This record gives sequence, structure tokens and C-alpha cells, in this order.
Amino acid sequence: MNTWKNACSGDLRRFKAINHFLKPYPKLIDHLFKTDKAELNYPTMALRKSFCQFSTGEQILARAALDIWSDSGQVTLPELTRLDPENFKNVLIALLMAQGFGPRE
Repeated sequence: MNTWKNACSGDLRRFKAINHFLKPYPKLIDHLFKTDKAELNYPTMALRKSFCQFSTGEQILARAALDIWSDSGQVTLPELTRLDPENFKNVLIALLMAQGFGPRE
């Protein structure tokens, strides 16, 4: 996020990867992350419980974001394959980006 101060390069890389597939879903980004520092808005378990307000696809995307951020989303490959082709592709690209490969937005 542009207003994050003192964020480490790993946090910025993971956020850029997450932003790659959540850009069309700004409400998910706002729900997940603080705007002023590189932290989740709530503890992981509280966030996961709060995802019930989102569609099934949005829940999968949010959990994938948690997996990239802190390995805490517990999304499975069969769940990812339920995403529409564009979201599935964007999550795969984000996984590469999180590892330091792929496009650098």
C-alpha cells in the first residue's frame, strides 16, 4: 500500500502479489489489510470467520491472499480450480510473484 511506512521488502513483494489478483476486489483488500502499516486488520482466525459475508469465489481469493501473506488461509488446489479462469490464472501468477518470479507490477 502506498501509505505503508517501513514495510520490509518481503511484505511489499507479498502485497504486490496479492494485489495482482485482488485488484478487481478492493473491498477484499480493505477488509484484509491495514492502510497505514503492513499488517492484517484482524487476527487470522477472525478474518477467516468474517469471510462468510463474501461470495464463494471471493472467500477462496481471500484465503489465497492469507496463504501468500502468512500461510494461514488453508486454501486447497481443488478450491482454486473452482475459480473462473481469469481469477485462477491471476492467483497462479501471484504465487510466482510471491516467490520472486513472474510479472513485476
